[in-house]
Amino acid sequence: MPGDWYGPQAICCVLKKLNKEIRPLPTFSMVVCNDGNVFFDKIQKKIDKGQSVFVSIPVRLGLNSIQPEYLNCLKRVFDLDQTVGIAGGQESNALYFVGIINPQSKDPKLLYLDPHFVQNAIPTNQV
Repeated sequence: MPGDWYGPQAICCVLKKLNKEIRPLPTFSMVVCNDGNVFFDKIQKKIDKGQSVFVSIPVRLGLNSIQPEYLNCLKRVFDLDQTVGIAGGQESNALYFVGIINPQSKDPKLLYLDPHFVQNAIPTNQV
């Protein structure tokens, strides 16, 4: 329902089902790694069939905030050329992290979008 909040696990499963049953793309596959378990052999089989693979790993990294021991691993995700980002948060407070600014500095900053606000990439005077 519009206005309802769905957690990462539910969203990943919905996206997988949409791709598989509603709007299948023959050369695209989505793998949802439940419970944080990544099975590389399952992913490799899809790649060997010539498919592009979108891997999602829905996990909870803390109850009210991200536990500090996870931060360095999260920052390293953005070192991967293949990453599409990290979606996370909680009801009415979710963010989509798309990159990192000054990753080698003492104080790197995460670049994020807030899905609760429409963001126009094209200046309105050029539309």
